[in-house]
Amino acid sequence: MLHRIAALPALAVFAPVRAPADGTYGTLGKSAVTAHEIEPGAITPDRLETQAESTLIGRAAGAGTGAPSALSAAQVRDMVDGVRDALTFNTRVSAANAHIPASVNAIRTHGNETPGDGGGADWVRDPDGVEAPGYFKTQDGAFWRLTTRPIAPQMFASGFDQVSWALMAQYISSEHARSKAAEATGEIIEGGWRSGFAVSPDIVDGRGAVFTLSGNVTIPEGVHLHNMKILSDRCTLQLGTTGTLPRNRFHLTAVEMVFIGTSDYSGAMLEIPNSAFSVIDETCNFDGGRGAARARYAVYLGREYGFGLSVTGGFRGGDCAIRIGRAEDQTSLVFEPQICDHGRFYNAIICNPKGARIKGDFEHVDGAISLAITSGTNGSPDTAEAIDISTGYSYNNSASSGGNADTVVLIGKDLPNTFNWDGTGANITSTPNTAKMINIHDMYMPSDHVDTCFDINALYGVNIERITWGDSAGQQVFARFSGECQETRLRSCRRQSDGLTVPPVISTAPNRILFSRSKLPFQPELSGVSTTAVLTLDVRQASVSLSDGEAHFTGWFQWSATTGGPQELRIALPDGFPPAENIRHAAAISTVGWSGVVQGYIAPGTDYIVLTDVTGQRLTLNDLPAGGQIHFSVNYPIDIAS
Repeated sequence: MLHRIAALPALAVFAPVRAPADGTYGTLGKSAVTAHEIEPGAITPDRLETQAESTLIGRAAGAGTGAPSALSAAQVRDMVDGVRDALTFNTRVSAANAHIPASVNAIRTHGNETPGDGGGADWVRDPDGVEAPGYFKTQDGAFWRLTTRPIAPQMFASGFDQVSWALMAQYISSEHARSKAAEATGEIIEGGWRSGFAVSPDIVDGRGAVFTLSGNVTIPEGVHLHNMKILSDRCTLQLGTTGTLPRNRFHLTAVEMVFIGTSDYSGAMLEIPNSAFSVIDETCNFDGGRGAARARYAVYLGREYGFGLSVTGGFRGGDCAIRIGRAEDQTSLVFEPQICDHGRFYNAIICNPKGARIKGDFEHVDGAISLAITSGTNGSPDTAEAIDISTGYSYNNSASSGGNADTVVLIGKDLPNTFNWDGTGANITSTPNTAKMINIHDMYMPSDHVDTCFDINALYGVNIERITWGDSAGQQVFARFSGECQETRLRSCRRQSDGLTVPPVISTAPNRILFSRSKLPFQPELSGVSTTAVLTLDVRQASVSLSDGEAHFTGWFQWSATTGGPQELRIALPDGFPPAENIRHAAAISTVGWSGVVQGYIAPGTDYIVLTDVTGQRLTLNDLPAGGQIHFSVNYPIDIAS
């Protein structure tokens, strides 16, 4: 390690020295030295040690300001060792026990209490230093201020516990205050702490260490946590403060947290109550406990406010693996977990999201509901709106979860099993008929043990499409709808086990669920007669397509012989798609081989087209010519919900 001779308590010059007036070169014994080495303070201790055949002239320690004289080898060694000791120490503790020459302005330590304990840092002399975290005092009375970035908890205490974290939090707060005070006067200072709205915060690098926290710690300013594992023993690590401002930014990368408590904990392992533009990236994992003892939440974000949060990574266990939001809205949320599973009651709860994008892996909930989204939570005026749930995977197997999940996705409804979670003396509530503009699409949900894929209470604008669902007959209902559910659409969904494309739906909404699917071939029935003794049908073809809750049924018959009969001429509608409105629906009829005009309609409360003449008289088989054709087409509203 190189240290400039300026740190020596003496001025070293050399003899014999031959140097021109401009000092461009010279000699030191048998060694040549360049101009920059001839300058006072230029030669390093390592270089001095190589000058075995040289004579060094200088002022030894304690020689005052007298004329330089020849230095003995022992004096030179003392000077070199003094420089090294003054600049580099094994630990901060050993540095604090040292007398450091006044000419030394910066030092380095290789550890906090033990060399290599991860607490090594750089320090500068600070005449304004104080007794506080991030400072220490040497025996000569000088204060030294921490300058290393990124910082690590080990720099403040060596216990790898909440003590080091609490001291670090104090340091971050004071450094941020120092920064803000300097900004107010226009001063630019060394160090400080970056934090604020939309400000990328300074970094806390755990240096790969494992910390055990058994007491609450709050870091009040924005911070970027990186490269650490935290074992949480019934306590909360809180990033940021409560209250409207500041809405700091937080960033977590390569952070793992695991709950190790032996009994349940009613708080969150990690909480960020108030922030904007915060990021938890895909290298992070949080496990709130998956056994008998669990934290309430592995992670709790936005209890007071969240704006522009971007959340990936893994979230597991706890009563609920992750919760985002409470009373305020969560605007511009991106929630894309790589895994979210094994919550005791919920995998994820999101309150009042607005402009949210949700996708990822939600599976194996140990309780009733995997993903829950509330609107107007606990009576809040903020509602859930403009939500996109897509490209997700959801699976629930009783072998790993312990039983059936009631619902994969619950939206706009009260949350069971959350009594007093928000201190209200009740379950978490959702204001009915307030969620809106919810788009759910492109999801793979082949759950063995789920009662319902979607249970939604909404005002308007629900769209569900391109869903593969259900792996067995044990799943009874695809979706349940309540509230107004205006403009609610369902299309292109298919049950994996048997290919069913018209999913079972239950709705109490006053508005029809607008179902769509592509054209289906269909063999129509004329008067329900299939015996050739009455009517010989040579051709009977039809198809039905469904678009936004409207059925379009079209086809034709051709016959070559009939013996007549008293039966009314009726064309049966496709099974499973009766008219949803109890009114007459006109049908377009054209014929070949008939002498008169044939008309048709669907009578109220029936599931067939009746054929009549122009006077409205219903036709029978006796009115059929010996051979001919009937072509038909009709549109009518349907409702697939029961």
